[in-house]
Amino acid sequence: MWELCTEGFVESRDLREHIDWLLDKLEPKSAELQSLQEVPDLIMCIYCVWRGMRGHGGPVLWPEQMRRMGELNIECSFDVYFLARTEGVY
Repeated sequence: MWELCTEGFVESRDLREHIDWLLDKLEPKSAELQSLQEVPDLIMCIYCVWRGMRGHGGPVLWPEQMRRMGELNIECSFDVYFLARTEGVY
């Protein structure tokens, strides 16, 4: 497994800024990514963890980001959690 993480690089809580940062890093290496994608059983994915505090809403992607991911042939996966209120704190 190889991992590139935005932690420590992107401080925003807006998922779109994290996605843009990752895509900016990956796009210059698109030829290398395409070559790797020819390896059998290799999976490339942008994996996002999203934690909601209020039980509604969720992450948003712009069409431009979806186009950029599509051109790189990279899927985007979300692990979504809605946190419950406990002892007056979310």
